[in-house]
Formats: sequence, C-alpha cells, structure tokens
Amino acid sequence: MSGGALAPGAGAIAGAGATVGAGALAHGGLVFSNTIQNGMDNIQQMQSSGGGRVQPVGNMSEFFKSKFGKKLKDCSNKTSKMVDGQSVYTVTEKTNIPGLKKGDQFYLDGLHKDHIEVFDKRGNIKDVLNLDGTSNPQKFKNAMGRTIK
Repeated sequence: MSGGALAPGAGAIAGAGATVGAGALAHGGLVFSNTIQNGMDNIQQMQSSGGGRVQPVGNMSEFFKSKFGKKLKDCSNKTSKMVDGQSVYTVTEKTNIPGLKKGDQFYLDGLHKDHIEVFDKRGNIKDVLNLDGTSNPQKFKNAMGRTIK
C-alpha cells in the first residue's frame, strides 16, 4: 500500500469518524451556546434584583430568617458587646460554615446592613461575608485593621 491508498473498508471507517466528529462539534457548539445563555440569564437575574447588589436587611433578626442566617444562628450566641449600634455574636460551637470556627465573633454592618464582619477570638478582623455567606474581598480590604475589644 503506497501513495496514501486506504485499505478496503477503511474509507467507511474514516467517513464514520468524520460524521461522529461533526456530531461532537455540533454538540460542543450547543453546550457552549447554552453556557453563554445561562451566564446571560444569571446577569439578567442579578440586574432585575437590584443590579447585582445584595439587598440589605433591617436587623439581625431579619438576617437570621435567611438560609445563611439560620446556619449562623444555630451555632452562635449574642454577647453583651456592641459595635456601631449592632450586637456582636460569638460562634459557640464547631460549624461547617467555611471560614468560621468556634470563638469567632461577628456583627451586621451598621451602616449598609448588607454584610457581616467576622473577627477572630482575639478581636482581629478575619473576613467580611455577604449576607449569603460568600466572602467579600473588597469590603474585607476596607475593613483591614478593625478590631473588637
């Protein structure tokens, strides 16, 4: 076999491979298209709910009714400490909430009421969490250096 000739039956196999490849390409294009559409849907959902901004809560009681708030309420107690008019809470038991552990302290931001500021047991800033439990690096950067006494 020379000159690039195919063995008998090989043409059928090569043709089938090309057909499967075209089908996979079409499927890949469909998956890619759906991914873009899902991303656009998510953006539209965020924009329709306030431009992607977290909806603030009135107080901790209101926050504790949310999904993430219930998790925090179940593993914490209110302390006698106050910061900017907001009650400070302490994590009193081991928790599966990422970034939080027993002894950590937290309170609802008094100005915007759209995030939770988290401090370690020594009172040093540890993290800033959105009301859904996700970390907020920008607000954490702004909070650097804050402490609770």
